[in-house]
Amino acid sequence: MIRFGIAATTALALGACVSTADGEDDADAIVIGAAIAKTGFMASFDMPVHHSLQIAVDKANASGGIDGRPIRLEAIDNKSDSTQSANAASRLIEQGADLLIVTCNFSTGGPAATVAQNAGVVSFAPCASDTRFGPLGLGDLVFNLGMSIPTEGAALADYAMKKGWKSVYTLTDTELDYPKNTCEAFEKRFTELGGKIAGKDVFRNSDQAIASQVSRAGEGAVDALVLCSYPPGGAMATLQLRQGGIDLPILANFGMDGDYWAKSLPQLSDFYVISPASLFGDDPKPEVNQLLADYRKKAGGNPPTGSFVYGATTFQLIKQVIEETGGTDGTKIAAALEQSKNLRTITGPMSFGTDYHVDFEWDVRVLKATGGRFSYVETVVPRNARALVK
Repeated sequence: MIRFGIAATTALALGACVSTADGEDDADAIVIGAAIAKTGFMASFDMPVHHSLQIAVDKANASGGIDGRPIRLEAIDNKSDSTQSANAASRLIEQGADLLIVTCNFSTGGPAATVAQNAGVVSFAPCASDTRFGPLGLGDLVFNLGMSIPTEGAALADYAMKKGWKSVYTLTDTELDYPKNTCEAFEKRFTELGGKIAGKDVFRNSDQAIASQVSRAGEGAVDALVLCSYPPGGAMATLQLRQGGIDLPILANFGMDGDYWAKSLPQLSDFYVISPASLFGDDPKPEVNQLLADYRKKAGGNPPTGSFVYGATTFQLIKQVIEETGGTDGTKIAAALEQSKNLRTITGPMSFGTDYHVDFEWDVRVLKATGGRFSYVETVVPRNARALVK
C-alpha cells in the first residue's frame, strides 16, 4: 500500500516557544498562544503558519516588540484532535496567553476557539476556510484569516470557466465538512456562470480504493474533473484516477496544495490547485518570495503548503490592532478588527464586518503541476464570493 504522510512537515518543527529579545521571560510580554497541530493530518497547514509567525515574532522582538512590549509565542500540539485542541487552549490561557491561534480546521480548531471565547480571549484561525469561525458559529471574539470556502468555490468556478471547461465532473471527499462545502460552493457558482455539472461522485478520505468512482469518472465527455479533498485521501484519489486512465485536467481546492503528497506521482501533469501563495519561489509578490526565503533559512526546508503566508498575515494584524487599542483586551481587539478597513497584510488588504469575521476578497493563486513540478500560472480574483455563504 502506498502511504502519503507529512513526516517532512513535522521534521521541520521548531521550538515550542519563542523567547523575548534578551532571551528571558518578561512579565510585560504579549503572549500569543498556539493550540495547533504539530502532528497529524492538519500539521501540513498549521506548522507553516507557526513557522512564519515565529519569524515575524523574532523580527519584531529584535526591533522593540509591539508598543515597546516583547512578544512570546507559546505552542502546544493538539495532534489534530478536537479534544486535545480544547485542552491545549485551556492550558495556554491558564499560562497567560493574551491571544490564541487555533487549528485551521473547524472540527479541530473550533473547540479551542470556544475555550478562548468563553475566557474573553480573541482567537484566530489563520488558514481556515469555514465561515463558522466567527459570530455566527463560535462567537464574536473568533476570527478567520484564511480564504473562505465561498472564496475557494468561486475561484475554482471562475478559473474553470476561464479555461473553457464548461462541463465538469466533481469528486468530493465527504470525510470533513470543508471539502464537501467547497464543492457545493463551486457547483453553485459554476452553474450560475453557465457551466454544467455533467456528473458527480463522492468518497471518504479514509478509503483505500475508489475503483468504482474512477470507472464512473471515465464515462461520458467532460472537460475537466474538480477534486475537493486533502491528503492522504486526496493524494490516493489523484493517483488512482491517473492509474485508471483518467487524463482529464484536475482542478483542486486549497486542501490539495503543495507537492509533498505527490512524491508517488513523479509525472503528475495537468493538475491545478488554488492557494493563497506559491511555495515554489515564483509568487507574483516579491515580499512573499522573501518570506519563503526566510522560512527556508529558519526551518531548514520548504513549507509543505502556501499557508506559510498566514503566519505573517496573523502577526501583521495582531500588531496593528494592539497598537490601535493599546493592549490585548479581547473585546477591544474584536471591535477594532470589525471596524477597521483594508488592514495591511502580506496577502493583501483585509477587512472584517460584524456578521462574518472573514474577508471574502482574495487574489487567489493557481498553481499547475507539469511533469511532477508545480509552478505559479495565474491569479484569480473571484467575484462576489460572499453570496455563496450557506
